[in-house]
Amino acid sequence: MRTTEPSLAFALREITGRLMRHLRSVEPAGGLTWSQSALISRLDRGGEATAVALAAAEGIRPQSMGAMLDALEKEDLIVRRQDPNDRRKLLVSISAHGREVIRATRKTREKWLADAIAERLTEKDRDILRKAVAILERLVDG
Repeated sequence: MRTTEPSLAFALREITGRLMRHLRSVEPAGGLTWSQSALISRLDRGGEATAVALAAAEGIRPQSMGAMLDALEKEDLIVRRQDPNDRRKLLVSISAHGREVIRATRKTREKWLADAIAERLTEKDRDILRKAVAILERLVDG
């Protein structure tokens, strides 16, 4: 098994981290924090889940998740309902309003990135970037 040279792995980690920080700095729709936006996005992509499962997936304490869910529910971004299979549990899902907000947030961040690509990169650079995206997909998806 071959290993990648550390400098390439380091450079990739560094640049993807910087890119994510730039994307996080783009003001999300609805005044959401990054963690709220990530949670609503997870619910949009993955469907409903329990608060405990969401806390584990987001890497935060269940108590912190409860506070975040309270705030999101107050803004009509999520809906909680009793689990029909286990009445002790609540299932959390994204609301219609939450879906609108997360789509607007994604659109805003994607626009920033598209504008940066168009303004800062040559056509040759964009062709290379298209190939790099395909390579990164293989890296991530195995």
